[in-house]
Amino acid sequence: MDINRRDFLGIAAIGMATLATGFNPIPQELFAGETYEILYDESSPVVRARTIPFSRQKELAGFNELPMITNRNIDDLIREGHLIKVPRETETYYLDGVREKYAIATPYNKLFLDYFTGEFHREFQKRFGITSLSRTWGRQLGLIASGNQNAASPWNSGHVRGISIDFNYRPLRRIERSWVGNELAELQNEEVLSAVRERNKRIYHTMIFKNNFLDYYVRNLELPVSVDSSSESWQIN
Repeated sequence: MDINRRDFLGIAAIGMATLATGFNPIPQELFAGETYEILYDESSPVVRARTIPFSRQKELAGFNELPMITNRNIDDLIREGHLIKVPRETETYYLDGVREKYAIATPYNKLFLDYFTGEFHREFQKRFGITSLSRTWGRQLGLIASGNQNAASPWNSGHVRGISIDFNYRPLRRIERSWVGNELAELQNEEVLSAVRERNKRIYHTMIFKNNFLDYYVRNLELPVSVDSSSESWQIN
């Protein structure tokens, strides 16, 4: 990968953070062990999420097969279909502060966005605000250099691979937050995704696991699907 001056300065910032604080590539707070103050369905217990080791998350997400997004390859990734444009507003979600350049995602991450916000909308007749989708390698380094304590290194970031979403929970009522937390915990327990609640940013951060999510999606909607796990080719019939 070619590294320009800005990226070099970002790498230097990571090194300084490592020396100063013992940099943690995933410093966010995991769902595991958390409880929720109000249940969506008071007749059922709170869902507790099992922690997925980060090495296992990377394996499930296929990190080694996913290219990191850079300013140089972003247009090629879109042209080749590895990334697709995400509408700024639909019936079930809206992009909140996401720059046009970064309103992109892998096709299956976009499918998860539609699916999850659709389920939320059916329950509460409310749209979800999305504060972050994809980022370039340099943008991720910039967040670290600016002192963002929640930013993972580009090598460990789902945003830099187009497979993460940040859901804004600040406007949600407690019962809505509880529903979202329980749903994400269930999906994490099935290894469909990993989920993190970042309290300081008031977001739920997700990273999708392609094959497990597509299997889950088909099972729950009872739709036939053709998936080529070796590429981006998949189709809901």
